[in-house]
Amino acid sequence: MNSWSGWRRYAYSKLSSLQGTPLPCLEGTFMVTSPDSEQEEFAMLMTRIYERQTDAVCRELGSEIHGNTRWYPIALELVRAVYRIHQLGIVGSDIREQNILVTNGQKSTLSPLPSVKLIDFASSQPSHFDTTYDMDRYKIFRVTISDTGGINRVIVDLCEASRFKYLREHAYGLSCDWVGRKTKFWQWALQNT
Repeated sequence: MNSWSGWRRYAYSKLSSLQGTPLPCLEGTFMVTSPDSEQEEFAMLMTRIYERQTDAVCRELGSEIHGNTRWYPIALELVRAVYRIHQLGIVGSDIREQNILVTNGQKSTLSPLPSVKLIDFASSQPSHFDTTYDMDRYKIFRVTISDTGGINRVIVDLCEASRFKYLREHAYGLSCDWVGRKTKFWQWALQNT
């Protein structure tokens, strides 16, 4: 199971109970011939998601405004989704804004509460192995830490702190308003879990 398609199939089979909630539903896997190279390639058919950019939705809900908490439920749903994935034995799900979709479900649904969908499990790995050799070989500890760091980077970005801004403010000791917003979110998340 060391091929790209093998890991992805494994991840989606382990995560089948989450499909339709924090994950899109996997409709099927296929081998298709690439028109460019005429080689067979692995393809997946997923349900259609009517999505919006995570950062745009959270900014509309006030993630950049001190004291505004309307974006908290979306960020907390992301944290819970990653936790549920880890509980099912999968890590390395490449947590970044491009792989997080915020959706209202069906396009016709007018629900005021968006939900989070995670996509792209090409780099995922199982988190449980029979031997420590395999755990070291697949760098499970590092990958798990990477997922946690990915969540934190997304929360920082939602509070409007690009990496450049983050580094510049810390290097020069500038005021970091976003740090307070991030800290307030994590305090709220701990109280609401």
